[in-house]
Amino acid sequence: MQLVNHLGIDLGSDPTHILDRLQRGQWDAADVTPPPPDSTGTAYAEHVRQIADSPARFNADPTFLHEASGCAGKLMVFAVRTRTFPLEDDKATFYIGTDRPGDLEALRRTFLAADGPLPISGEYMSSHAFDLAVEYGKDTYVSLKHAGSRTLVRMFALKSWANGVFAKLPGMGPSVADAISQKLFSLVPEKIPPRLVEHRDRYAHHLMLVVSGSERETTAQLLEEFFAAPEHEGAFFECDAEEAESATLIRFGVASAASRFFVMHRAEASAMVTFDVALRRDDEDWLEVLPPHIADQLLESVYFGHFFCHVLHQDHVAKKGVDPVALKKEMTALLESRGAAVPAEHNYGRLYPAPDPMIEHFQQLDPLNMFNAGVGETSPRRRWA
Repeated sequence: MQLVNHLGIDLGSDPTHILDRLQRGQWDAADVTPPPPDSTGTAYAEHVRQIADSPARFNADPTFLHEASGCAGKLMVFAVRTRTFPLEDDKATFYIGTDRPGDLEALRRTFLAADGPLPISGEYMSSHAFDLAVEYGKDTYVSLKHAGSRTLVRMFALKSWANGVFAKLPGMGPSVADAISQKLFSLVPEKIPPRLVEHRDRYAHHLMLVVSGSERETTAQLLEEFFAAPEHEGAFFECDAEEAESATLIRFGVASAASRFFVMHRAEASAMVTFDVALRRDDEDWLEVLPPHIADQLLESVYFGHFFCHVLHQDHVAKKGVDPVALKKEMTALLESRGAAVPAEHNYGRLYPAPDPMIEHFQQLDPLNMFNAGVGETSPRRRWA
């Protein structure tokens, strides 16, 4: 085993000394090699802008596999040095609603083809996801709003510990703490800004668009012209500070809402079936419509994600009696038949078979197969036997 230091920071040569200095932050500017000339920008924006028949970003894309990237536990990573950019102090948030998924895709392509910088982010959620977040993700967004992310982490750790304790007691079960949290937070008054509620009631599909303050007027004009066209339906508004914060927090709440729904409906559900999927950049039918024989096996489904790069999260709750492993395999095959890549952001673990480029990457990182052997349904044996 060897320690490789490719940070571009001179920390010495002895591994113990290197790790000690790294942990203590004991270096200064003189120890850091200058960044390469192209360090302030990447080709990623142009990569996303291409309306190509392949996904924009996914784990097994060989273009982006280098050392620690996509390592899936085949390395022990102590630190990384990455490209970054200045934090935007002045941002504008636009909230967009429509009943037609095709209009959101047309809007996405309009932004991708436009001159000027891309939006900072574009987050999609359905009105159903909005409702689920308000009911089942309330503890997440209320805690983030009033207590901050560190308190939220501690709160969820406490809840997990309490569930473990309750699970050992007769007649209690593994989700008592979730039930208590659900009940307590349902009593917390939390006023959602009226314009968000209006869009939730009026439109089935929502897009939260964040742009640099310098792009505020250009973005507003582009949206005005887009929705003024007779072939498009929908509306938008620029959020004030409270609306922008609420919309962002509700979007965060969506990520935990399906899990809480599952916990609160264990008597009717068998398991969670979740995906993060990278759709083709040219996929016009981006919003999945499940075949009836699959939809009938699901108690709940939630769709949300990062719209401009076409990476979406799909959280499903399978009904009682359904085999979730078989169901996930069938749903994965449907996605892959559309040219999508699964998984996109999460890793392979023991859930997905890793494709050849990923396996080759793992073998280069860990030729003895000593770290996380068997990941991605690869060989669990020494030297990949």
